[in-house]
Amino acid sequence: MSQMKVKIERSHFFDLISQANSLIEKRSVMPILSKVLISTKEDRLCVQATDQDNSLQSQVPAQIESSGEAVVDAQSLYDILKELPEGMISFNELNNKKLKLKQEASVFHLLSLNVQDFPAFPPFKMVNSFKVKSKVLKHLVDKTSYCSSVDETRYHLTGVFFEVGKNIIPAGTKKITKDKSEELCFRFVATDGHRLGLAEYPLNHSLLKEGVIISKKGVQELKKLISYSSEEEDIEVAVAPPRILFRCGEAILSVKLVEGNYPNYQPLIPKNSSVSVVIDTEKFIQALRRVSLLSSNRFKGVNFHVKEKQVLMEAENPELGSAQDEVACIRKKGENLKVRFNARYVLESLASIESAQVLVEFGGSEAPCTLQPFLGVKKETQQKQSLCVVMPMKM
Repeated sequence: MSQMKVKIERSHFFDLISQANSLIEKRSVMPILSKVLISTKEDRLCVQATDQDNSLQSQVPAQIESSGEAVVDAQSLYDILKELPEGMISFNELNNKKLKLKQEASVFHLLSLNVQDFPAFPPFKMVNSFKVKSKVLKHLVDKTSYCSSVDETRYHLTGVFFEVGKNIIPAGTKKITKDKSEELCFRFVATDGHRLGLAEYPLNHSLLKEGVIISKKGVQELKKLISYSSEEEDIEVAVAPPRILFRCGEAILSVKLVEGNYPNYQPLIPKNSSVSVVIDTEKFIQALRRVSLLSSNRFKGVNFHVKEKQVLMEAENPELGSAQDEVACIRKKGENLKVRFNARYVLESLASIESAQVLVEFGGSEAPCTLQPFLGVKKETQQKQSLCVVMPMKM
């Protein structure tokens, strides 16, 4: 094969390497996995990266003077491109197994390893695929992934469950129902046993027959792939166990699915509430942050007193002191209530809510609460739906 010679815009090359470098495990026991495979294809420069479980393949336009392949260190290449100014970059293979990069007076020689040692990109076919808008996948991921477990012994809970089913958050209401008239939707679910995040988006059709678990790393890489796309851009999805594929533009992300069954999560979602309040989201966050400063360092327990016109929050730490604050209720239904929650879990749930007001529904003094955007009768209630369930702590 002839030695590779390529000219490419620095910004195009940098974007390509940035995506690849973010996937790579920097402390891998296999040195080859810290490298990227650079190759040419007609008028495109292609880059591949893998950590064995997840693989990314992408390409951008380039001036290909001579085709070829090279395997070079991803972090070094990323650092070099990051420091170079905008403009054309030329690079070519040398006889001494090095890749020469040049931009005006800047010249770099990177060691090139044996191409045959680089893991092959997993074989794939975008068969029975379906398309989802980038903004829809972003909604599903952002509203759930923060609830995933960090306990590696419960590996199936460290990822996000992806399924298609009849919606369980009907538009404009919170009641969980099993009405046959419910429409089909995409659904992402994540839980660590202490809280649960669920997000849905209606769809017209899908070829996803069974739910799958996307690994934690796979979700992280999907978020990065989404960040390189526009909101209205279509992302093609194909489930081909043991992998799920995402194609966005000229990039293909292959993610190894987590084996095992996801727990039956629906019983964790309260079907009724004894008390419900509507609160200004930002004011709730600010007040709870202040109170949590003096909560237990480990458990972050805060007592919530739901009263007629406000929610009073109290925290106490024997080593530091105590704090209390309150936030006004815009609306309230039900009796007064006292319950205890982990402040961090509530704050992370509130951070995922984009609406100005939040609907909080309490099941009782020893029951979980649910938090979800309060949109009133706005059209958005027909589309993006999400909620978070937080389990209570002992008083």
